This record gives sequence, structure tokens and C-alpha cells, in this order.
Amino acid sequence: MINLYTTTSCNSCRKAKAWFEENQIDYIERNISHDPLKEDEIKSILSMTEKGTDEIISTRSKILQKLNIEIDTLSLQELYKLLRTHPTILRRPIIQDEKMLQIGYKEEEIRVFIPRRLRTFTIIEQSTVDNHWRVIEERLTDTFTSKLDCNKRHRQCSKAYVSDSKNE
Repeated sequence: MINLYTTTSCNSCRKAKAWFEENQIDYIERNISHDPLKEDEIKSILSMTEKGTDEIISTRSKILQKLNIEIDTLSLQELYKLLRTHPTILRRPIIQDEKMLQIGYKEEEIRVFIPRRLRTFTIIEQSTVDNHWRVIEERLTDTFTSKLDCNKRHRQCSKAYVSDSKNE
């Protein structure tokens, strides 16, 4: 199951939520301002990152700036406590399932959460649409080329007729 960790006033969180709704993908939403992440959830998220805290902490957070804390100097226990006390320090939304993690809303990247069976169908469907457009384009090109050739021949015939008429 996909976990969508959000906060109320987060635009990116609303976009992610709308994307899941639009694509009819089940998820569990949790507002981390009202129900902060537990220690094991933070560990799970951190274990799936490539850059550790740099990937999940919002350095622009006003709270973080106000507290004047250097994240890299904190012990893990201090970090867990900080994130539970001030969850808005985290970049949002946090989207996580058993295998994948995405921090923030990036439309081109969130597609990894589309179930494989739907992704395959979408690719096949898109491929079919692309093929139809290619056929239509080829037919239009052929028709247009034929019309141009016909018009060109018509002009040549007209010129020849006019020329023949003048010679008579």
C-alpha cells in the first residue's frame, strides 16, 4: 500500500493527492502535522534515500532556521525527536510503498507508483494511439501530395491548352 505523508497547507501534497485520485490508485494519507511519523517510519524513509537527511529535510524551513540547528551534528535519536516535534521540517509530500520512495511532487517521477499492470496497459494504449496518428499522418501526406500533383498537372494542362489556343 502507498503511504502519502502530507501537511494541510502544502500545495505539492494536494497535487500528489489529486494525481492518485485521478489515476484511481489507492493510498493511505496521513497528515504528519497531526500524527507525526514514528521512529520506525523515519528509519524506513531514511533507509530508502540515496542522500540521507539531505533528501528529506527542507533547508528552507523557517523552523529549522529559527532553531539554528545543524542537522549533521545531531545523533539519530535527536533527529527522530526533532522530526516528531517539528514535522514541517520535512520535505513534502513523502510518498512511500514497500519498494519506492519519492520526496516532493514531481509529475514525471510519481508515475512509478502506477501499478505495473496499468503501466503496461497505458504503454500499449499509447503505442496504439501513436500508430493511429502515424497512419493518419501518412494518409494525409499521401492525399496532400496527390492533390499537389493533380493541381500541378492541371496547371500544366491549362497552360498547354492556352498555348494551343493561341497558336490556332
